[in-house]
Amino acid sequence: MRETSCRARCKRRTALAVAAIMAAALAAGCSAKPSHSGTGGPTTSPPGPSPSPLALQSVDWAAVTLDLLSCGPPGPSSPPAATVAQVSYVQPDPDHQLAVVLASCTAGAGAPPDALYVFDRATSPTGAHLLQTLLPPTLDRLAPSFTVAPAASASTPTALTGQSVTVQEAAFSSGSVPDCCPDLKYPVTWSWNGDAYSGSPADRAAGYPITATVAPASVTAAEGDTVSFTVTVANPESVTARQLSLFLVSTGATPCAGSAGCTDLGLRWVSGTPGCRYDSSGGQATCTIGSLSPGASASVDVKVRVSTASGPLTFSPEVDGQTSGGRFLPSFPTATVTVTG
Repeated sequence: MRETSCRARCKRRTALAVAAIMAAALAAGCSAKPSHSGTGGPTTSPPGPSPSPLALQSVDWAAVTLDLLSCGPPGPSSPPAATVAQVSYVQPDPDHQLAVVLASCTAGAGAPPDALYVFDRATSPTGAHLLQTLLPPTLDRLAPSFTVAPAASASTPTALTGQSVTVQEAAFSSGSVPDCCPDLKYPVTWSWNGDAYSGSPADRAAGYPITATVAPASVTAAEGDTVSFTVTVANPESVTARQLSLFLVSTGATPCAGSAGCTDLGLRWVSGTPGCRYDSSGGQATCTIGSLSPGASASVDVKVRVSTASGPLTFSPEVDGQTSGGRFLPSFPTATVTVTG
């Protein structure tokens, strides 16, 4: 399991914390700050009056983002704190002056998830109105910086800026990937639409999902029977999927129920085509699919033998691959084998 001590502490969202924030905001007569949806799409609060009563450049962004991040203490004797990695002050149209803020919880060790916020006005150095959450911390993403376009220029100080925001996200393909080394990296861009930023959802998992299905989805067999499955892999994306492979662990005498990519106890490898080979020492079969162009699909036929009289059993291969920009997320299609006496 991936090291989660710092990350779990920094991501914790409790109902009491959300209720406290909303109650404090209502008591002060201000709009409640929107909670993170966790869906990755930009969350937006109602637009407020413009211009800001206080210059956004005068805001203490570490104090403002601390409540939004719901940080825990970085150490036994340290109070919760937020770290602001970057702030850009932009004017995407004549009527809006904004602050785009990248922040995370301050941690004694580890790499807490980053968040990207957009603010449109301020009433005090610690009171700013949240217009949007572009990247919520609940998505567990790392983002060292972001860019805005057009950027501010000393030669044209009155030109519009920040009509688009791009962040290079780093993510984790599975819980076994260490906090230090995210293995998925991809850009996400939002564009100004006159009232808010819109565009790619931040939770688009590397942008590259694999679609994998098993047919038939369920079968009935007796001990000793050979069961055939067809695993169909499709690439629904606009980039070529490379190095696609199907992995299946034949349990043999070693149970592996519940492990990713394993069949349930009682299913043993028989054969597979095309491009399949079986390693008897490790009990793993690997079927090489290769590359799939956008919209293409391929199938692998697999046979396994029922080696137990008890059930039901689960047939669950793993399909994984890569692109030039990172990995496809693995897919784990499943089928059920009902065992008859």
